[in-house]
Amino acid sequence: MGKALVMMATSVLLATVFLSPGSWSTMSSETGEQRIAESPVSQNLVDIEVLFVPAVPFLQMPSIDLMVGNGMVHGLFLASNRLVTTTVAMGFFKWVPPGWIALDLVCTHIVVTVVDWEGSMVDHHEFTGPSGFLFSNNWYGTATLDRPRLSTGPFFFVFIEIYGNYE
Repeated sequence: MGKALVMMATSVLLATVFLSPGSWSTMSSETGEQRIAESPVSQNLVDIEVLFVPAVPFLQMPSIDLMVGNGMVHGLFLASNRLVTTTVAMGFFKWVPPGWIALDLVCTHIVVTVVDWEGSMVDHHEFTGPSGFLFSNNWYGTATLDRPRLSTGPFFFVFIEIYGNYE
């Protein structure tokens, strides 16, 4: 029981530390600004998803976000462990109840980062589209990233940062 409480407290602490917007994005050393290609779409941080993944091989950890940001686009995220990698699958779809009006999510890019339980970045991947546009409302994509060694701890985190705007 005590070990489970320590793991839960550690996960809450790490999630709090790493949930600062843009914390894993590429930053310029001179100005401290993000290095993202110019785009006609506003590149706001829409949402951050955090997957808490036990470091057990061949285990899948799903997460469902009923509202990505403050709109009507829903997200499904799945981390599937292998021995030395984890595959992160992401799906976005827009569902609007009859009679409702909703803005479209225009996504410019997505940043996926794997962090071990001690807070060290293990791997990083960015999804970007041609001319600064990745998708609008509906999209599915996967990324295979390195995962922490089994000896480095009982769990790790997958952070998914979604950039764009509701227009």
